[in-house]
Amino acid sequence: MMQAHRAEHADLADRAALAALATSVGQAPEELFDLAYTTEMKSVYAAEAIERSVFGSPTYFVSCDMFYGQDHLDFFEYALSQPFARKCS
Repeated sequence: MMQAHRAEHADLADRAALAALATSVGQAPEELFDLAYTTEMKSVYAAEAIERSVFGSPTYFVSCDMFYGQDHLDFFEYALSQPFARKCS
């Protein structure tokens, strides 16, 4: 999804675009939508975003380190292979 968003400008807010992406990797889109759009899941996402002070998209985390925006993907990629020595508070 993120590669399609970044490289191909896929609209991740568009249900048809998400369905096409899910299908392209062998997933049943309706099953994913049924899970993702539940009130419980929306609450989990919102609580996590608030707790971690997420302020936009795309936002990625490696441990406690937050990487925001496409211009920081190189830092995010580096952190995946070589995490920063930082403890979560």
